[in-house]
Amino acid sequence: MIKLDTTTEEDIIEYLTKMNQHFIPNLDERVNIKAYSKKIFEHAYRIEYFHENILSGLLAFYINDSCNFSFITTISVSPISQKQGVAQKLLDKLFFLCSTYTSIHQIKLEVSSRNLNAIKFYKKNNFVNIDCKNQIQLMSKSII
Repeated sequence: MIKLDTTTEEDIIEYLTKMNQHFIPNLDERVNIKAYSKKIFEHAYRIEYFHENILSGLLAFYINDSCNFSFITTISVSPISQKQGVAQKLLDKLFFLCSTYTSIHQIKLEVSSRNLNAIKFYKKNNFVNIDCKNQIQLMSKSII
């Protein structure tokens, strides 16, 4: 089941800590998980997937009205819910939400150049590379 903005800060910490090793590279190599979870809870919109009432997928994004884009800060799906189209459902929900927000014309994200499966997934969803620095690709998709 997909829900919007229902998780607590503690839920996000617990989920990202469990998912840490599934990020490429590990999430804690790039951020402090507690501080990052706090930032997501306080400032990001969250699209959440629950499997048997357990958070099993998360897409968090920010909206930058002044620059007319949305930025995906994280998208992940727990191993128990992978290969079931959950990531696609999360992304489709974001596409729908952004299409109803008239000032948003673009969705951006960053992804490790080493995360080939994620890059393939984003390209399948019409994201294109617009920059690459320090093994991090900046990708973008137009939604107008």
